[in-house]
Amino acid sequence: MRIRAENLHFAYHAGHPVLKDVSVEVRPGTVTALFGPNGCGKSTLLRCLNGSLRPQAGKVLLEDRDVLTLTPREAARRIAVVPQDTPTDIPFTARQMAMLGRYAHWDAWGQETPDDAGIVQESLARMGIADLAGRLFSELSGGERQRVILARALAQQAQVLLLDEPTSHLDIAHQLELYHLARRLSDEGKTVLMVCHDVFVAPMFADAAVLLADGKVLSAGAPRDVLTERNVARAYGIGARIAWEGTSSFRAAFTSMP
Repeated sequence: MRIRAENLHFAYHAGHPVLKDVSVEVRPGTVTALFGPNGCGKSTLLRCLNGSLRPQAGKVLLEDRDVLTLTPREAARRIAVVPQDTPTDIPFTARQMAMLGRYAHWDAWGQETPDDAGIVQESLARMGIADLAGRLFSELSGGERQRVILARALAQQAQVLLLDEPTSHLDIAHQLELYHLARRLSDEGKTVLMVCHDVFVAPMFADAAVLLADGKVLSAGAPRDVLTERNVARAYGIGARIAWEGTSSFRAAFTSMP
């Protein structure tokens, strides 16, 4: 299921645009990594893509349908989102949090279907946290909570996954697990877009990259063509020496700070 933004313009306050004529396409069976400095509009773009924000100009199409025409239930069946932050004072267990990913599939009376329990258990197991199912969400560590939220997204069984800094709070081992999971999901035909700050590791798992700067798309395409020394300097204001070996092996060393 392809999702694309066409000429998006969005501002929270008049005269202060966050997104400026942004066009992005994410295709099925691919992992697209979205890079850019803090405040450049990455999270805002994701919120426009899932229909929770209405742009002042432009549109977002899921296949050929405007996402703003989808009901919340339709949107949740098609697009799963892992937000940057989730409240921690929710009196739910890990299993109950993951079960929230199934609400769009519940019957007309808002009841779980016979398949829901198995799907949630499988999602928790896929994130390596099946043993935490009965634990209160508020008692989990930051990394454990992040994996519960990822399990919730998996439980939605949506074709499009929008992940806003999904490796935040995760140690390096679980970061690598997450990147490998994104690759497996794309191999299953899902459309995966990840907001990333990790320019050292994430490019090796991405099929495509988008680099935002000052609310605009600075570059989009293959990671090796996007994450160049010139583009990194323009986006982040730092010097870097970048080397690619083949299409996926990536090395970077920052040589100066702003």
